[in-house]
Amino acid sequence: MTKKHLMQKWEGLTKGTLTAWLTEMRDQPEFKKGVLNPTHGLVFINKEVFKDFVEWKEATRYKSYKK
Repeated sequence: MTKKHLMQKWEGLTKGTLTAWLTEMRDQPEFKKGVLNPTHGLVFINKEVFKDFVEWKEATRYKSYKK
């Protein structure tokens, strides 16, 4: 799934927020596999892993997880 398709599926998700979340996903080992960058301008996102990430993000909203 591309960024454009993901933003259509998740109404209200802005490109800026999605970009920040994808960066955060790449930094978290358990979600890193959900973002593939075969080229500089092309991004593929696994929708199941993205959903898991959003649920994780909600559950850890007030917790500090950065090292």
